[in-house]
Amino acid sequence: MTKVFALTKKELGYILLSPIGWIVVSLLFAIAALRFVGTLDLYFEQSIIGRSPSSWSYTLFTFQVQTVFATVIQNAYLFAPLITMAVFSREIQTGSIKLLLSAPASPSSLVFGKYLGVMVFLFLLLLPLVLLVAISTVIVPHFDYVSVLPGFIGLFLLLSTYAAIGVFISSLSQYQVLSAIVTLTILFALQSASRWLQDIPVLNEFFYWISLSGRADSFRSGLVSTDNILYFLSIISIFLALCAIRLSALRNGLGLSLGLVKPVAFIFSVIAIGWVLSLPRLSSSYDFTYPKRNSLSPETAMLVERIDGPWRIDTYANIVDRMGDVSFPRSRISDKARYNRFRRINGQLQMEYHPFFDWSAAAASGRSRLGPDQDGLAIANRYAKSVGFDPDEVPAGEELATKLDVDLEEEGFRTIRVVRWNDSYSILRYFDDNDKFPDERVQAAALKSLIDGPQNVLLLTANSERSAFRNSDSDLQLAFTERNNRYSLINHGFNFVSSDVANSSHDKDDILVIADPKEAYEKPVLDKISEHLAIGGNMLFLLEETTHPSIDEILGQLGIRRGKTLSWDNEGKFANSFILGRIAASKLDPYWGNSSFMTPLALSGAIELEVGFQENGFWATPFITAKRNSSVEEYHIEVIPFDDETEAVVGWKLNRSVGDKTQTILVLGDGDVFSNAALQRTSPRTSQFLHWEVFYNLSNMEYPVSLTTKAAIDNSIQIDRMGIKYLRWVLVALVPLIIGLFGIYVIHRRRSK
Repeated sequence: MTKVFALTKKELGYILLSPIGWIVVSLLFAIAALRFVGTLDLYFEQSIIGRSPSSWSYTLFTFQVQTVFATVIQNAYLFAPLITMAVFSREIQTGSIKLLLSAPASPSSLVFGKYLGVMVFLFLLLLPLVLLVAISTVIVPHFDYVSVLPGFIGLFLLLSTYAAIGVFISSLSQYQVLSAIVTLTILFALQSASRWLQDIPVLNEFFYWISLSGRADSFRSGLVSTDNILYFLSIISIFLALCAIRLSALRNGLGLSLGLVKPVAFIFSVIAIGWVLSLPRLSSSYDFTYPKRNSLSPETAMLVERIDGPWRIDTYANIVDRMGDVSFPRSRISDKARYNRFRRINGQLQMEYHPFFDWSAAAASGRSRLGPDQDGLAIANRYAKSVGFDPDEVPAGEELATKLDVDLEEEGFRTIRVVRWNDSYSILRYFDDNDKFPDERVQAAALKSLIDGPQNVLLLTANSERSAFRNSDSDLQLAFTERNNRYSLINHGFNFVSSDVANSSHDKDDILVIADPKEAYEKPVLDKISEHLAIGGNMLFLLEETTHPSIDEILGQLGIRRGKTLSWDNEGKFANSFILGRIAASKLDPYWGNSSFMTPLALSGAIELEVGFQENGFWATPFITAKRNSSVEEYHIEVIPFDDETEAVVGWKLNRSVGDKTQTILVLGDGDVFSNAALQRTSPRTSQFLHWEVFYNLSNMEYPVSLTTKAAIDNSIQIDRMGIKYLRWVLVALVPLIIGLFGIYVIHRRRSK
């Protein structure tokens, strides 16, 4: 070790006495500081108008773009070859390599000594970035500095990997510039390796694993995972071993000949071990962020743990629709990586892909459309072959549907995932929004319905009620059963069934929905409704002024009677005589933002609901209120305690104990509140989430799945515009200048001796 440390000290001295080393330090810090101040300036402007970031540590350091760590990762590969290009090239060029090889030390000791010197410099290279973290802790109260620590670990491992590659390349040539160029080329190749030969199943795993792309991103985001640590250590050991083999060959007079068997066997052994140990079931991770944004919520994790035994996700992918590319051979590895968080908890997850084609779905999703004279089968076969499929293995959607227990036609022949466990399955869909993929709440609902079964909802349909399966303005499809709407209840654990009640069986756990009937209910139907009420079944009533009076018999059992109609135009703020109401109480967690319930609720006319003496054990709570007078001066209604003199109740929540459960009845005096027209309204947007709140209560807080999330606490900042201006000059100009001047002083002092 004495000889190793002597080489380390000597190599570090070479780097510190080289102008290139100090230029790299000052330039890399200047780039990082410029990004730091630029991001600070950008989001400071937004915070002035009330759009402050939810977390400043996330915004400045750990976010994927426009952050300090992302900037350093993007530029580090340009600087690393400048540091390593002379490690052995200098020795070969001057002839001192002979003295080095004649030293009583093994080739591996020589390599490790010089590499250790480079690593010490890389540590010094990252040290100035600590200044940016220190400044952040001063200007941001409760700054989450713990989440930033993995970013430094990832950067150091990334630079160390670059250095190991550069050290090996420098041992191959006496020309330093050539060593730098070759190193840069290899780094570029490793960055892009994940895109090589992805259509070949045997090789795609190899090239995906060996790729450097994105390896440091998990650290940047605050997540330390053993699989990425193993990857970096594997690549470092491979190139350092190759360098030691190269020096051994030089010592034995073999020149550039490295032999083949020994290095190739070593490389594949390390890759095989690293790949096996990196499998999700064998790897582990720790999320250093305060909100645990890289981890599954405790509720989702508990659902995954409840799956006992093998489970599977089948992806039925229409290759010509918007999301068909998830099934392409080149995309499957990265697609499977989306579920690594689930595999770390339950490693028995398998994923399979079943491609097909259907042009009607492609046209509906806006992906592509056939011309009148085009041969759809021929085009699909050519396209399948071009993306890596055997055309014979890509059937038409109707052909595949005959072999499945899932109704692809009902799903519109669009790409879906089916989660299977034992004899049960649930469906994960893609959505017509910018995010496209199902988020964790949707996935949690699919897992819960897989394990516990979905929540059944019965909609009365015999008396001209509003339908959950039509897309007219007054119907309820968008809120209830629209498959490709992220917020639709069908994607959150609910199963909707049309029912005439009188001729169908129902369970006390089913939710019964009566949506604005226009025709009279016959006595058998009223008796069935009363029976569902008596056994403790939960119910939802959507009422209008025009709702048939026969429903009043059931409302009378609840102690509810319809009052006068409320309608005014709010001084022209909204068309069609909208009333501005508000949610009286919210139970949902803030995942989607309870702040949404703080904005007004646009009611397209409503009837006031009066609650009478309760003889049947119900207690009544106001659920939706509206101003009685028409003078609505502000867009945002102040949330105030309920005042029966200024507000009318247009929605009541009724509860009582029936046996071992609490029965919940919701009566809403606006039948349009969940209508397709209401949910398509852009402002106010409270109705976008009201159906979640309503059915969360009706399902006894089971669906939609409530996720426990921590809110970041570093969401404020203590600096003004002038302070940011001063920081810009200090960090981008003054500090790099000081680093450069200190380098000049060190070099001059050393040479003067």
